[in-house]
Amino acid sequence: MYINCIAISKSQINFRLPDTLIAALKDQAESEGITSTELAIRLLEAGLELPSSESVNDDSRIEERIELRIAPLREQVTQLNQCIELRIANVIQKEIAPLLGELSA
Repeated sequence: MYINCIAISKSQINFRLPDTLIAALKDQAESEGITSTELAIRLLEAGLELPSSESVNDDSRIEERIELRIAPLREQVTQLNQCIELRIANVIQKEIAPLLGELSA
């Protein structure tokens, strides 16, 4: 992955964690509007007293947070559009179509 023209190497590792810890991680990440992975990285960096990679990854993390917040809004807009289309169709069918029928008679 490249962020601001800097190559960022990432690897995957698996840990066996207690269910309560996983739930707490997910809850805190959701409340902060970030991914569980992002929160785990931050917590590990802090616990290991490593310099934060946030400055390098800041743009991608901002994009992730924005996307997490925008996705539900997109779904709401889609649902509202469907509602509007149904209401327009009902108005045409119940009110406008009969008027057109009267005019053509």
